[in-house]
Amino acid sequence: MNLSFFIARLIAANRKASFSRFIIRLATVATALSVAIMIISVAVVFGFKENIKDKIFVFWGHIQIAPFNPNPGASIIVPEPFHYSNTLLQQIRSESAVTAVHPFAVKAAILNTGNVMQGIKLKGVDNHYDWKSNAAITFTGKIPDFNDTAYAHQIVVSQTILDKLDQKIGYTLQVF
Repeated sequence: MNLSFFIARLIAANRKASFSRFIIRLATVATALSVAIMIISVAVVFGFKENIKDKIFVFWGHIQIAPFNPNPGASIIVPEPFHYSNTLLQQIRSESAVTAVHPFAVKAAILNTGNVMQGIKLKGVDNHYDWKSNAAITFTGKIPDFNDTAYAHQIVVSQTILDKLDQKIGYTLQVF
């Protein structure tokens, strides 16, 4: 038996109507309540951590292949271009653990509405990009429409960025 528990039980049992019994019960309830709150807060934090991790993986993937650069410099913000090779893509797709491969380009940019400017990081994807993999992210509006010719003239922007720019879905933005 635990010594502190034994002493507390003796004090509580000997003085049934005493003030020390009230203090011991109050301390016991407070300790139990604080432990329960700590357990709940840790569970919530881990839940948010998993949610954030899932959203990051949706946008940036689990693995990115990039050329080696011994002196990264500015390539931290905008990675150096990687030579697009169909044979490399086929080799990667042939791996059993790989579920999807999506080439993309990243570029730092500034969005301008005339009144407000906001720095962003643009991620360009091709017309084969799997938008269904973004099920963890809720979209308002529509996914960019890729036709057979060239570029889509739409972008997907987070609601946070739209709020900072004081814009709504469907408005025109200048990208620099």
